Amino acid sequence: MIAAGFAVMMGVSRVYLRAHWLSDVVAGVALGAAVAIGVAVVMHYVVARGDGQKASGRIESEQSGA
Repeated sequence: MIAAGFAVMMGVSRVYLRAHWLSDVVAGVALGAAVAIGVAVVMHYVVARGDGQKASGRIESEQSGA
């Protein structure tokens, strides 16, 4: 939450100081949001897949030992 606020304030300051066009700042925010969402989706998939493999491996080893 703090990082998002910092990013917004940085974008506003870049436009205010005329260092970047508003369209550049908006495009940067959109690109950053897309990357963050993409990483979150991939991590969610990796974690979910890893939990499934651990659980199935544990069950298989318990069944073979019984």
